Amino acid sequence: MFCPRCGKKSHGICVNCFLEQNPIKLRKIEIPLCSCGAYYHKGQWNTDLKVLRDIIKRNLILPSEISLDNIKVIPEIEKGDISARIHLSGRYKGEEFSQEIETKIKTESVKCQRCSRLSGDYYEAVLQFRGTSDSKRLVDKEFISGIKRVQGGIDINVTSSRYARQIGLRLRRKGFFVKESAKLIGRRDGKDIYRVYISIKSPRFEVGDFLEYRRKIVQVLEIGKIVMCKDILNRKKLSLPLPVLKNAKIIARRSNVRKAIVSAIRPNEIQVLDIETGNTYEIPGIFENLKQGVDVRILKLGRGKVSIV
Repeated sequence: MFCPRCGKKSHGICVNCFLEQNPIKLRKIEIPLCSCGAYYHKGQWNTDLKVLRDIIKRNLILPSEISLDNIKVIPEIEKGDISARIHLSGRYKGEEFSQEIETKIKTESVKCQRCSRLSGDYYEAVLQFRGTSDSKRLVDKEFISGIKRVQGGIDINVTSSRYARQIGLRLRRKGFFVKESAKLIGRRDGKDIYRVYISIKSPRFEVGDFLEYRRKIVQVLEIGKIVMCKDILNRKKLSLPLPVLKNAKIIARRSNVRKAIVSAIRPNEIQVLDIETGNTYEIPGIFENLKQGVDVRILKLGRGKVSIV
């Protein structure tokens, strides 16, 4: 048997001629689209192309005689338009076919919630960073509606108070001092509206710095709610709550550590040579694991005293 339209060998009309007469089409749909690339669907804004692929698949119109084996949708959002390439493969009366459809989806130009808020300088919270370098790096730019430099740091206006609290919680776990307050800014639908202010201060010290704690000199190994330290004299590790060290005196920064060479070993002391200055220092104590000629790190403690760190 042959196709009555094209003459191709077929059991009746062939699949190509059938699809010409009964094309696979996309149902007429309209999707609200923001200039930032977010689109509105089922009550929320999306940027995930997976959701868009599902929308397109659900709105395909197939002739009843067609059965699909595989469908692949490649959507694209660009310059306020949504387009898609749809790759199909399936069967018509036992005859296999594959087809590619290019289509454009009608869009409605609107502003998403985030862009509306940003254009109106909307913000629910203020992150008040003090004594922290690269503060902007800690906050996702999508949530920032304004930045103001103030004495000692910057204030970052954030569109979501929930997100601001997540930032505060994350930084508190890393050892930052975090304090929250709120200010009444108005009423809406009979309810008080508050703006959240989150003060974030970094510890004065960093990992590797040396602090004075109860007449001991400790080196900071890890900062969090609990600060891991090492007593540089007896080499023992200490776990100290962060507030205990809040006002601890900083003896030296990690940049003050210098390279030296063990130049001599005696029964109750060793002698080291400061590579940078050429000065030699005697350090009292028993150092069983050190040998003459090995490299060590030293820290000057003042008045000619140094310690192995």
